[in-house]
Amino acid sequence: MEVSPEELALCPPLSPIFGSRPNILAAVEALRFSIKPVAAEFLRVYDAVPIEDRRHLANDRLLEAVAVKAKVDFSELLGEMIFSFRSAQAQKSAVMAMAEHPDVLRASLLYACSPGGVQDRRMLHEAVGFLPTPKGMNLNLNFPQGVQQPPPKDIVEDVSPDVNDVFPMITGPQQNWQDRRQKMLSREN
Repeated sequence: MEVSPEELALCPPLSPIFGSRPNILAAVEALRFSIKPVAAEFLRVYDAVPIEDRRHLANDRLLEAVAVKAKVDFSELLGEMIFSFRSAQAQKSAVMAMAEHPDVLRASLLYACSPGGVQDRRMLHEAVGFLPTPKGMNLNLNFPQGVQQPPPKDIVEDVSPDVNDVFPMITGPQQNWQDRRQKMLSREN
């Protein structure tokens, strides 16, 4: 790779951050989803390295050697690798959750029909709108006399859905519900 041991010795340690060889390779593959120039330049050099050389270097500073050869900023590369890896893992988790959701819902429905399923019934009624959902904290702002709010600007609506709306992450209330449900289940058994 035409990178000297001295150059590698001076590099920040990227490979240990990801730990094992599978994690290093997963982080590199997740980087393929990035559109950032640092990712493209790193991957250009990485893909040019023969597979046997990659295998030999995988646990011995492969990321550092490629980054030196690609002449990329280590901090920028690390940030993009972490961001891409986190994003890819979140999407994998979302796909797993969506795949299991019908079975989880079916189990919730069955439990809701049992005498102890009060919380499940409430959750289901709130989910479909038969019961109002609890409101959060209200905040009333009082402005002194004479201060007027500017009129609202015309809002241009974005027609494409946000990825977080399509694949919502588990929120505090949902996690709290799950925690309460687990406690109730453990008391019944």
